[in-house]
Amino acid sequence: MLLVIMSIVLARILLPDDFAAVALVMAVLAVIEVISQMGMSVALIQKQNITNSMIDSVFSITLVLFLFGSLTLFLISNPISVYFELPLLSPLIKLTAITVIVNGFISFYRSLLLRDMRYQVISITEFFSSIVYGVIAVLIGLRGYGAYSIIWGHIGAAVSTLLIFIILRPYIPESLGTIRHMVDMMKFGLWVSLGRLLDTASGQFDRFLIGKVLSAQALGGYYLAQRMTTTIPVLITGAVDQVLLPIYSNAKNDPQIIERGYWKGLRYSAILVVPVCLLIALYARPLIWVFLGERWLFIVPVVRILSLFGAIHGLGGGIFASVVYASGVPQLNPVISGFRIIFLPICVLVGSRWDIEGVAWGLVCFGLAGRLFNQWLLTYYLSYDFIRFLKMIALPVVANFCMVIVGIFLQSFISLTSLISVLTLTIGCCITTLFIYILICRYTMNEEYQFIIRNFQKTVGIKRLYNGC
Repeated sequence: MLLVIMSIVLARILLPDDFAAVALVMAVLAVIEVISQMGMSVALIQKQNITNSMIDSVFSITLVLFLFGSLTLFLISNPISVYFELPLLSPLIKLTAITVIVNGFISFYRSLLLRDMRYQVISITEFFSSIVYGVIAVLIGLRGYGAYSIIWGHIGAAVSTLLIFIILRPYIPESLGTIRHMVDMMKFGLWVSLGRLLDTASGQFDRFLIGKVLSAQALGGYYLAQRMTTTIPVLITGAVDQVLLPIYSNAKNDPQIIERGYWKGLRYSAILVVPVCLLIALYARPLIWVFLGERWLFIVPVVRILSLFGAIHGLGGGIFASVVYASGVPQLNPVISGFRIIFLPICVLVGSRWDIEGVAWGLVCFGLAGRLFNQWLLTYYLSYDFIRFLKMIALPVVANFCMVIVGIFLQSFISLTSLISVLTLTIGCCITTLFIYILICRYTMNEEYQFIIRNFQKTVGIKRLYNGC
């Protein structure tokens, strides 16, 4: 949520072309870092019995691989800049090369903290680093440094995260490790790294394609729209996953307990995630006009389309991986990766024929096909009833459809006149639309409604929030 706020503030300061350059830099950085990691963080976490020599070996491999990754990023900066015909890319990528080494050690120390199960410390540190990123990016952006402000924000956040991790989990290698342990760790992480590389490359394909065949403004708008529409759904599905974690933890490989947890999670995710995405789609125009400014109105259609992608993700996409891991069927991972690698680029490539909106629709088509494919995998491998899947999402879908009808009617009264009136009307319409949706859920899905209310009360620390409508 904090990143969304930061993106809104930066959108007021920077231009679409600045976001375009950052989008491509971050896409290239993501691919280089996956290659550099070689699955070492996973190997360090997953090994049951680990010695200091093994940790030293991972430390040495991390140093070498990420130094090589940083050098590679520096060397390919000019060719990438020429390929995308964006001169700003070259200096930005060279500057970003600094973060490659820092992020490498962040992944190392983060793995040590994960082995110690210090999840809360990691979350707090990452929240703090988000604040550091926002403060640096905004301050530098206000001084007129454009896209450089975001890159310096990422560098500052990375350095602060690494320093905190080192303080929390101090570790100084006693040796360079051993060749045997290095080879053992690399064998363990190689296939993980390969799968992540293919997933990451395919996941960044839309940015690479837009950056090459469409304008810089289109890419900048797409990048910002994506951040606005995906952050909140992922946050909510993550919260649902955390609520259901005790169910999976206590399952002890009992497939019936895991399946019950999945059906519950599916219903709760559909109830919580889908309406948030649809609210963004319904009121995208006034929200963008108020918070981002008139120059960003061109991304309204893209935000609406990508909000549908977020809504589809809410129909079980965020909890699918947890069920796969809890059920002990790792053979599904290469199948899922293969589907993504093949179909995502195809959908995006075909959609690009219709400009940036076509790319967004391509992502929606992939999201829908992927959700149905993943559900089919659960049916085929774990015998989950596909018809039950449709039944579990039916009521939330109907409730959201009713909410959309109300929202379409209400948003027709909002005209872009004065800032205060538009903001007041938009907030009022959003609250009214959401209230009607809550009423529908209260009387059609009361059991789920009460469960959500109880957990919300626990989360915010109050004894009594709402007794019903």
